[in-house]
Amino acid sequence: MGFLVVKRNRCHVMKRSKTLKQKDYDILAELVRDGRITYTELARKVGMSPAGVLKKVRSLEEEKIILGYTAILNHEKLSKKLKLLIFVKCSAGKHSIVARQIKKVAADSILEIHEITGDYDVVVKAVVKDRNEAKDLIAQVSSIPHVVSTSTSMVLDTVLERPSIAPS
Repeated sequence: MGFLVVKRNRCHVMKRSKTLKQKDYDILAELVRDGRITYTELARKVGMSPAGVLKKVRSLEEEKIILGYTAILNHEKLSKKLKLLIFVKCSAGKHSIVARQIKKVAADSILEIHEITGDYDVVVKAVVKDRNEAKDLIAQVSSIPHVVSTSTSMVLDTVLERPSIAPS
């Protein structure tokens, strides 16, 4: 199940990286469709025993293939009516530092932060209550050291948004 690695005269047993089988993909696809599915129902859908499914799910979690489970919220019903994409230009080589600072500045409004290629270095996806909150968030991001400029787009309509895709 594992292999031996010798480093500086010390032995460590290293677990092999998991090779996914079709049943693993089937389980992942069902969990992406419904993260609240019971192990019994999941087992029925993928043609396994509940104990076998539980073992595979735990293995997928240990391998960090399944990173977690979460509720998907309707931000509009929680008074976060505006969705923004803030594109950030940074000083040369400072995009990682800026991205980490953005995370600290306004964590309660930010959904995603990505370091990107192209005309900008970082893109931030955020939800805010109103234009005043948007203005404040943009000002906070703009004031971070090494931020050269920002450009913000407001999302008018979301055609597709999902937290994950089923593996193929």
